[in-house]
Amino acid sequence: PNLKSHAQKIIAMFASSYICEQVFSTMKLRKNSVKNRLTDDHLASLMRISSSQFLPHYEQLLEAQSQFHLSHTPSYSSKE
Repeated sequence: PNLKSHAQKIIAMFASSYICEQVFSTMKLRKNSVKNRLTDDHLASLMRISSSQFLPHYEQLLEAQSQFHLSHTPSYSSKE
């Protein structure tokens, strides 16, 4: 039982360090690509997106977008 517990902890350590290295590499790439124009908040958002395993359903998003009509929104309706 102790061997199994220690093995799981060691495996988790390597997985964690891999994820950290991957995130730092991504952050370095993002910071280099936009130089000084990147704010800390924007970088945090980019890091959250790039390190997420979330896969959006593009078809559903596009379908929802196509059902949205500009004429139904007050700010985009014809100007008087």
